[in-house]
This record gives sequence, structure tokens and C-alpha cells, in this order.
Amino acid sequence: MKIDFRIPCGVCGYGPKRLCCDGTKVGVGFRNSNYEEITETNQALGINNTLHRRMDRCFLKNLNGIDKQEMINLRTTLDYIARKELNEIKENEIIPERDLLDRIELLKQALPSEVLGSFERFYQMSDNERVAYSNVLKMLATTASITSLVPPAYCYKIQLLLNSPNIENDRFNSIVNETRSFAPELRDLICESLISNNEILPDDIRLFLQYLINESMSLQVTEPEPPVPQLGTYNPEKFGRAYYFNESGLKLRSVRKFSIDNDSCVKRNIDHDDATLEFEKCQKLYSKVQTSARGTSTLFLWFCADHGHCYGFHMTGQKEEKIPHYHSIAI
Repeated sequence: MKIDFRIPCGVCGYGPKRLCCDGTKVGVGFRNSNYEEITETNQALGINNTLHRRMDRCFLKNLNGIDKQEMINLRTTLDYIARKELNEIKENEIIPERDLLDRIELLKQALPSEVLGSFERFYQMSDNERVAYSNVLKMLATTASITSLVPPAYCYKIQLLLNSPNIENDRFNSIVNETRSFAPELRDLICESLISNNEILPDDIRLFLQYLINESMSLQVTEPEPPVPQLGTYNPEKFGRAYYFNESGLKLRSVRKFSIDNDSCVKRNIDHDDATLEFEKCQKLYSKVQTSARGTSTLFLWFCADHGHCYGFHMTGQKEEKIPHYHSIAI
């Protein structure tokens, strides 16, 4: 493997703003390959406290006084409402209208007050605004972190739009175009709401967006250690990985360990909290050869989302992981 992998994207250089990633099984011919497992934590770093669990980060959180199964039902109802508007409901999924109305009433009781106004106006929205709103609701119905919809680092961009109703057109267009790159669903909702309401963002949409920003910004994080290149860590043949988010290609941090890693409940439940909802499960189909072959490994790759440049790879025996983003980029 006499290839120098430390060549960055010609446009983004060593600091890509957006990355996409994917993993694929490699054949049994790699069963005897030796590589350093990238997911191994560095025990010498100690154990960090787990600040929150998966259900603390999603839109419809588990609430005291409400049974977990009921919260699952509420998320499923929200997903159904969104997908129904988007014409994605299959015939065997149809919920009788009377039952759906009852479920919607229960959902309203659990929705934050800042969201309730726009939700109650849902069926009075124009067709395009309703579709844009549905795409946002569809994302919020999952148990993914609310930061996946509106990343904390970009919240201030949307906040600018909310705080400056009379913002100049050039500035407005610049922010909206940038929003398309990190939160396209919110960008569409903002634009369609403006078009449908005489170029004025409705108060209920404004409250809704402000709630999402506040929730995203309120999530505590364990700050990463300073990036320090670790000598001798660029060796693709030996370690089975090659990243060039920096000129040296060296590893910048070791993988940290958190208290949740020692939680016996987690070991019994790989989802960390509740079981994955049916509509959240991966629909990817694998052939019998892929799933049954012993000794296969996964080749995991990172790409510049804007220009298609491959930012490197690693070999792993685990499922797809995002750890390289932490220990290879000077964030």
C-alpha cells in the first residue's frame, strides 16, 4: 500500500465544513488482515461522566409520569402525521380516522407550548408550507438528537433571522443559502412560511424555531481535548486507517471512555434507552453471503459532502462508527 493518503480536498483543504460517511463489507480475503481496532478506548484517560442519554436529546423526551410505551406511541403518531402529509403511508399502516384524532389529542398534551401553536395551525397552512413543516416533524419524530436537525454551531445563523425581521435582502439570502447546507429542512420551512404569509414569518413558526434553537444550545457536551499529533500513528498498512484532515495524517486524540460504557443496562440494550422504533430501523438489505461470511471486516470511508473528495478510510470489525471524526479532526 505505497500510497500517500494525505491529500486533501482541493477546495476545502484540511478543514471540510461537511462530511458524509459510509461503510461497506469487504470480502473474506481480508479475514487474516491485521489492523488496530479504531473503536478501542484509551483506559489511561480515565472515565468521563455521561451527561445525558439518547432520550434526553430527542424532541419528544421520556417524561416523568408518562409511561415509556406511551412516549413511543406519541413519537409514532407524530411520524404518522408527517408521513401521511408526504404521501408515504402504506396501505397496511393506515390508522382509522377516529383513532388518529384521539392519538393527536394525546400528542398535543405532550408537545411543548412553543410548538403547539404551529402544530394546531398545521391543517390551515398552505400546501407547500404544510409539506415543509411535515419534513421537519418527520425528523423530530425519531429518537435522534435534536442537534441533528439544527447543529449548535450554526444556531446563531437561524437566530439572526429571528432577531432581525427587517434584515437586508442580500444578508437574508446569504444566511438562507448557508442554512441549506446544514439544516435544509428548516431552510425550506422558513422560506415556505414567508412565501405563504406575505413575507412575514408567523409568530408560531418563530416560536417553534426558537424552541429548537434553545434545545440544541442547552445540551451539555464534554469538550474535546486539544488536538495533539501523536507521532508514529500514520501507518495505513499497520493500523488499517488513513485520514488526511491534517497535513501529517497523524492521530490527534485518543478515544475517550464514558461512564455509560460500564453501565450493565447498556450491555443488555444496545440502544442505550428504548428499543428502536420500527420506522427508525435501517431498511438496507444484505445478501446472505454478506451476513453469513465469517471473518469479514468493514471498510469505512469519509467524503467531502460538497465536492466528493474521499477524506480517508479505516478498517473495523465493528458497525459503522463516527469516532474518526473525533480523533482525526482538529475541532
